[in-house]
Amino acid sequence: MPAMEMGQEMSRTLAPQSKSGLLHLLSFQVGNEEYAMDAENVREIIGMRNLTHVPNFPPYIEGVTELREKVVPVVGLRKRFGLESGERGRAARIIVAEVEGDVVGFEVDSVAGVVRIPVNTIEPLPRLRVPDSAYVSAVSRQETRLLLLVDVNRLLVDTETSLTSRKCDPVAIELDEGVLVS
Repeated sequence: MPAMEMGQEMSRTLAPQSKSGLLHLLSFQVGNEEYAMDAENVREIIGMRNLTHVPNFPPYIEGVTELREKVVPVVGLRKRFGLESGERGRAARIIVAEVEGDVVGFEVDSVAGVVRIPVNTIEPLPRLRVPDSAYVSAVSRQETRLLLLVDVNRLLVDTETSLTSRKCDPVAIELDEGVLVS
């Protein structure tokens, strides 16, 4: 697909295309690479905080945190991208975004800021038998670097379950001689 067609397709899945042909993306770093996601979905960026580990969640979920009386799962993008976990630097942040109606946090090494990129700089990834669930959906050629465009919906899809569609099954709890039994 030519760059312009890909850019037009990406603009439908990213921020709405302005009359100037620019996309508004939030740029961030994980490991040695620069990534970007649709700025339209980003609610806020918060500093790192203590997370509560939840048993049986996928290993890339660092834990959950409370944000304005709402429990928010936090996806560790280092783990999700298959990179070694390292110590969190001072610049580490949690990008809080809305994904398919749910609020989710994404732990990143640092946030660069909002960038506006021309739609015609977006190209599909080279065909290397990349699975449909690949997290990077396209690349944007900038003057001195490549910017990898992340599809946040794909980040949450697990082979067995989707974090955003995970529902707790009701568990019958009975009182048996003063002891809770499930």
